Amino acid sequence: MEQVAAWPETGTPVPGVSADLPVRKLSIPRFPYYLAYLVTDDAIHVLAVAHERRRPGYWHRRTGA
Repeated sequence: MEQVAAWPETGTPVPGVSADLPVRKLSIPRFPYYLAYLVTDDAIHVLAVAHERRRPGYWHRRTGA
């Protein structure tokens, strides 16, 4: 979370999510998980801590798109 707070553009854009939304993901070192988050003008919203291979994209409906 510290890395995301300091450099919100660090994560890679998430495929399968509307290009209008700045949803990004950042891998969690040493674990098969990533942090999916949405960057807005005034906040960073964590959408999911998701497994790299299990149930891909289950959290996409949380984007509201």
